[in-house]
Amino acid sequence: PYKAIVYVMFGGGCDSYNMLVPHTCTGNKDMYAEYLQVREEIALPKSSLLEINAMSSSQICETFGVHPKLQAVQGMYNDGDLLFFTNTGVLTKETDKENWWR
Repeated sequence: PYKAIVYVMFGGGCDSYNMLVPHTCTGNKDMYAEYLQVREEIALPKSSLLEINAMSSSQICETFGVHPKLQAVQGMYNDGDLLFFTNTGVLTKETDKENWWR
């Protein structure tokens, strides 16, 4: 079957934390509480999120939540047809091996 990587760069209100939210994290850190603290009044309520299972990944959370209006995204993820690459973006200046981390 054909496979492709599709990179969608959103600007404005549809950032990664408005689409994919930490939901259930049983480790040492409550990532949803941290999300609430950072996002404040624009945080999505936990009860509104569409849950996706991340147990087979190495993520800190066992469950993430997808924005409630993205049922198709939840379905594609659950069917194994979609992956999330978060915290990615374009470079704003040239970089090389010596300064890639700056």
